[in-house]
Amino acid sequence: MLTFLAALPSNCQTAFGKLGVTVTDEQGVALPSASVSGSRVPNLIRAGSHFDLAPGEQRFFVSGATDAAGSYSNSSVPPGTYLVCAEVPGQAFLNSCKWGETKSMVVASGQTSADTVRLGKGVFLKVHIEDPKSLLPPDRRPLGPPPVIVGVKFGNGAFLAADLVSVTEGADFSMPIPVNTPLELWLSTREVSLADQQGNTVDLSTRKISFTAIPSSDQSFSFTVSGRIAAP
Repeated sequence: MLTFLAALPSNCQTAFGKLGVTVTDEQGVALPSASVSGSRVPNLIRAGSHFDLAPGEQRFFVSGATDAAGSYSNSSVPPGTYLVCAEVPGQAFLNSCKWGETKSMVVASGQTSADTVRLGKGVFLKVHIEDPKSLLPPDRRPLGPPPVIVGVKFGNGAFLAADLVSVTEGADFSMPIPVNTPLELWLSTREVSLADQQGNTVDLSTRKISFTAIPSSDQSFSFTVSGRIAAP
């Protein structure tokens, strides 16, 4: 379990409460080893053109993993409203804050606030970019954007980036996505040109490849680096 506390005045006496979260699937089955994170919503005051923490206010973050019963708790939580998220690393359960409704929990001094976060099950989006001529430059993060960005757009234009999981013989990206939901695969690169499996050049000016994932089957795409993009 990890906690992080910032902006807590040295003379502030805080009576803590307890925050408890149970993570389950949509059928109520407990999910062990789920990652839980929460952040306290601080009160702010306007200070000219920006906002600062109100006097005596504090930021507080918690994170940890659920036990075998799908439960996580922290008994040293300052009172306030917390926004809580959950996901299961390595499994296709959908992050509750990215794909669902963020859970809001109120913690009071000396009291226990307990709630359940239910995670929907999706499938994995897997995107492989073959690089037979080793034209992809090294990933420059955190000093600059990666050579290729892969993700999905959905709803009214929301965007979520996929994780780069491997750079063996190209690049592999992965992320959990919902099923039976219209999505758009989004690709961006200023370094190389890409071709689809039929050898057609991918038009990155639109970056739009519409698809809908189906249950019980990962959604896969494959592209090949076909050349470098000349510097302007």
